[in-house]
Amino acid sequence: IQTLLREQAEKKRLEEELRIAHEIQRSLLPRGAPALSGWTATALCVPAREVGGDYYDFLTLDEDRVAVLIADVSGKGTSAALYMAELKGLMLALSRTHRSPRALLIELNGLLAEHLDNRSFISMTYAVIDLEARTLTCARAGHTPLRVVRGDDSRVIVPEGMVLGLSLPGAAVRFGQLLQEYTQPLLPGDVVVLYTDGITEAMNPDGDLFGDTNLARVVTAHRALDSAGIRERVVRDVRAFAGAAEPHDDMTMVVLKLKDDA
Repeated sequence: IQTLLREQAEKKRLEEELRIAHEIQRSLLPRGAPALSGWTATALCVPAREVGGDYYDFLTLDEDRVAVLIADVSGKGTSAALYMAELKGLMLALSRTHRSPRALLIELNGLLAEHLDNRSFISMTYAVIDLEARTLTCARAGHTPLRVVRGDDSRVIVPEGMVLGLSLPGAAVRFGQLLQEYTQPLLPGDVVVLYTDGITEAMNPDGDLFGDTNLARVVTAHRALDSAGIRERVVRDVRAFAGAAEPHDDMTMVVLKLKDDA
């Protein structure tokens, strides 16, 4: 009986720890997308378990520029939630001092490498949208590609870059050498999709992956909808594909659309 009571107490402690971690994670995510002149924007974050490692955010830089980021912290549970909290604080500070996504990620990498344990790392895409110039400038630290859909054309943007926070010898120098910055001009009707691998690697009961091809197909087919409508079509198709299979990773996605009449 004493053993059972101890096990019950330990179970309650772990459940409380997960509840706290879940609350921390939920508080870190935006309560909604910002109102952007000429744009619609929306996002989705569905943890595979009580607490996941995915994170996204919108950061207003000035009246003409807004930053969008999506990240995946290695691991799950309380440690991932705490690293997310640290990441959010760093991004709020660094986004005020760096206009260049590449420069921001280089400094962020140096700071994270001092604090993450040797088994942890973070993948991220950080993009700055210039509302006036209608451009998207991004850098990618080992994250999934960024996708831009224009008419029937679905383009994958994959600037070179490695994950953040590695404390291996020479990793900081290598990070700066690899990291590229890319600027994409945008036109009315363009759809921009940032996502984590939980979307494209959603698995059906037979072990098949949803994949980038299906994602491109869904977004292209429903590009006439606003960002919320596109998001819902993607989620619907992913869930229909997975069927009864248990999700094995968090699903996070940010969708932005430049209005047709912008």
